Amino acid sequence: MAIVAVSIAPSDVGTSVSKYVAAAEKALREDGRVEYRLDPMFTTLEGDLDVCFEVIRKMQEAVFAMGAKRVGTVIKIDDRRDKVAHMEDKIKSVEDKLQGLLVLSCDSPRVFYRRIRMPSRAQPGSKRCIYVKGRYTEAG
Repeated sequence: MAIVAVSIAPSDVGTSVSKYVAAAEKALREDGRVEYRLDPMFTTLEGDLDVCFEVIRKMQEAVFAMGAKRVGTVIKIDDRRDKVAHMEDKIKSVEDKLQGLLVLSCDSPRVFYRRIRMPSRAQPGSKRCIYVKGRYTEAG
């Protein structure tokens, strides 16, 4: 099972490409053979690698069918063969590791972390922060 990040965008249609991305996503949805997730910069696919390549080709052709003359495609592949891995597993693994982090400053443009073993070891004045809508805010 592979996890594949793909970005497909025409380079000859101006600055707005959302309708072309929508056409690629429609081709992906209609194919129906892989799990996927749309993110702001990439679409992440999960499935057999050969099938992912076939689906990516359909997505690319959908953008050409919209009238694009030149299309740029970026593909990043995580093909793990020692165990079955899913998109959610990768995210959960990082979130689990973040549970032991204490944010020392929420207000700074640069967020500083210190690993803690137990909440009782936190120093006075330390804050727990969460990342919401592009910025860190103090957690209650």
